[in-house]
Amino acid sequence: MIDEEEDFIVEPIRLTGAGKATILISVLFLIVGSYSGSLLLVFLASFWLIYLATASQTSMKNIRPIVAEIEVHNASIHQGELISIWAEITNRSPIARIIDIALDSSKNLYAVEGRTKARMKIGPLETRQITFHLISLHRGEAKVGPLVISQRDSMGLLQRKVYKTETISLRVFPRRIGTPVPTAYRREVISRLIGLFAMKIKGFGTEFYGLRDYVRGDPIKAIDWKATARTRKLITREYEDEKRLTVVLALDISHSMAGEKFNFALTAIQDLVQTIIEIGHSCAVIVFADKIISYFPPSDSPRFAYQIWQSFFKLAPLDVKADYSSITRLIYSEHYTRSLVIFVSDAEQDLELKEREIRNIRMRENHVILMDLWGYPLEYEKFLGHAVVEAEDPQQIALLSEHIHPYALISHAELAEKARKSLGRTGAKYTAITSTKTSPFHALEALIRQEMMRISH
Repeated sequence: MIDEEEDFIVEPIRLTGAGKATILISVLFLIVGSYSGSLLLVFLASFWLIYLATASQTSMKNIRPIVAEIEVHNASIHQGELISIWAEITNRSPIARIIDIALDSSKNLYAVEGRTKARMKIGPLETRQITFHLISLHRGEAKVGPLVISQRDSMGLLQRKVYKTETISLRVFPRRIGTPVPTAYRREVISRLIGLFAMKIKGFGTEFYGLRDYVRGDPIKAIDWKATARTRKLITREYEDEKRLTVVLALDISHSMAGEKFNFALTAIQDLVQTIIEIGHSCAVIVFADKIISYFPPSDSPRFAYQIWQSFFKLAPLDVKADYSSITRLIYSEHYTRSLVIFVSDAEQDLELKEREIRNIRMRENHVILMDLWGYPLEYEKFLGHAVVEAEDPQQIALLSEHIHPYALISHAELAEKARKSLGRTGAKYTAITSTKTSPFHALEALIRQEMMRISH
């Protein structure tokens, strides 16, 4: 909220459009009246010129200020949402005033019905309210204001700016995509997912589990020196540690993630982070493309989810290819072992390279899940339909290939099966999201069912 006395401004009195026209007409009347000897024209011209001179010295000068305050009603703003800007204007003068109100805003804010200006008559010592409605077109930083108030004389011929508020900076967050998922269901799915992998993880708890070969990153205190001397290679003592598991979420923002699915991916990451922390586990977030863009170390603080969302408000896909090796290097440098790494990415390009890097991550005994967001079907399904996407007629395919990315002509099942087999060779898990109607939690639940069936057999 803004209510600053120093925002009272005294600018020169200016003529309005009607005032300029009045002067021109008055001068014309004077010239014509002088040549023709018409006293009426001379009188009319003199009257308006004298009025303008006296009004600028009386009603438009030495008045008590008109003040205003503006406030944004939205607690948080997401792309495409309506923003309500509330303004309260107070006339501290004992004289009624006619005022013009103009609200300035960033280019990425669209005024509903084009309404950012208003004119009103405000009585003596009266307070009036007005609301402006804007729509956020793009995520990122936006500015609202200043709100400028100009006073007019009673005839609308003179104008002077008398008050200007400060500018309010807003953060427009990514548009949330997908169907809302109940909190209880989200927590149940993530708990089952972590339990599925945690029951296979042996860490450094209190109950002795067994011995195994040393893995780079193991604490020195965990080395069993007697077994090492006996076998002449480093041996590590292993204890049960099944209660906690660090989850690493890796968000791909390369060019293949552009389009509608980018906002979907941001929403998925945010929901996953919030749910993982709610059930008491640590979570790390890596944003990457051809390199690491940002890295948030593991945290289980409730503020961590808000920190991640704050960092997303101006994030955009980059016109580069994804480099999974940057994730591998970070996993090794930060000594992540026996963690659950979830890629929110796609399997449309460079599947062989992704398989190689995921294999390297798996060498640190990490579990890996690739959550595959279908880029081209997600973008094209709204106007193509499955019959066209999975077209079999050669002529139709040739025609479509001129306008559509070739991956859009591959059936969902074909590409998903290829990715599943490729990642299966590394021991990683694969799950696909082919529509914004499918949440990441539904995809993970399907993966859990598959794993439970595989284990039971």
